[in-house]
Amino acid sequence: MTDQAREDKAPAGGAQRLARRLADRWTVLGEHVATGSVSVAQARVIVRSLDALLEADAEARRDGSAGVPAGVFDAAEAHLVELAGRHTPSELRRLGSKILSVVAPQV
Repeated sequence: MTDQAREDKAPAGGAQRLARRLADRWTVLGEHVATGSVSVAQARVIVRSLDALLEADAEARRDGSAGVPAGVFDAAEAHLVELAGRHTPSELRRLGSKILSVVAPQV
């Protein structure tokens, strides 16, 4: 792909990883990127926040905790997509770091 697109490997690889995450896991976000209502820069930040939430869940489960309740990942994705309509990628980065306290304050 990098030869055809005339891009360096690192950015092209990042774009491929983002596309995979949007297709495989964060499909609602992917739909918004496809329609242009969420920018690629915003999507990168949102995916990082959501993937960090997945990792925190996996770590909690490895430690024997219950982890993140069902439905929280979808709620977090929807909330961050909604916030993308009003916030820059930098602002989304800060908001994303606090997403669990917004969508699941009981955790």
